[in-house]
Amino acid sequence: MTTIALSDPGWQTTFPHRVTPLYEEWFAGLLLRCDEANHWASGTTFTCLKQVSSPNRPILLPQLSVPMPDQVEYVAERLALPVQEIRSTTYLPDLARCYGLPHPLPGDLKPSLTFRICPVCLTESRLLKRTLVLRYVSYCAWHEVTLLSTCQCGSPLRLFDPQSLPFTCGTCGRGWVDLPRISPTPERIAVTRQLLSCYECFLSWGNPIFVNQALHAVVHAWEEEIVRGRKLPVQRLSYRKSSYPPVESNHVSSLSVLVLNLVKYHVYYDPKVVFWGQEDWE
Repeated sequence: MTTIALSDPGWQTTFPHRVTPLYEEWFAGLLLRCDEANHWASGTTFTCLKQVSSPNRPILLPQLSVPMPDQVEYVAERLALPVQEIRSTTYLPDLARCYGLPHPLPGDLKPSLTFRICPVCLTESRLLKRTLVLRYVSYCAWHEVTLLSTCQCGSPLRLFDPQSLPFTCGTCGRGWVDLPRISPTPERIAVTRQLLSCYECFLSWGNPIFVNQALHAVVHAWEEEIVRGRKLPVQRLSYRKSSYPPVESNHVSSLSVLVLNLVKYHVYYDPKVVFWGQEDWE
């Protein structure tokens, strides 16, 4: 944490107490640590972002996984940090490369935000990891504890609550670090590891061609399900059925839905032959 003096000209453009991103920290967690460092109520820094949001397009919580560029620039300026350092707390660069898009949107990652926390990550370093925003991932792979979305008092955990301190339950005041450590089932661990591995493929080195191949593999799996007389999944992909259409017209509705289907239908990627196919894991 960095403190600036009243005589410093940065006083007018930066926060009184500045923090820097932790390794693999989520953008929203960085905002909460700004609140805590400056002794502000939970969500104060988030509210400041509304200054750079269009009145016709207010900032919503799901945007905190894929925020708008001007919101990232605002936080970078207030923390006196390079924009790239703040972008690293989001999935903006990963999605831009994956889909070949200059400005990814929140729906490119997932359709909604379900807030969950790992109490051990918070205990060790006040950390909300980026992976918390990856849909269907339900336990912390680093500490092997179940991610929690409700307090012991029964109230849903709220990311920002102006009536409470950062990292605490707005209903009972319990600190998130005091929530129980619950071990996930072996089955849940196995599925989550598959999901994380699949997300890693796309977010680490995915590209539009790679996404297209995955889409075709999933659609092929769906066709086989129809042949077997089974129903298609409720969550569908935005897909134009033709032979490798242009990338721009074959954009997935959200990466989370694509990943879910790849895992559900046992579609795997073999980097040796650069091919998506199906594997019988049963």
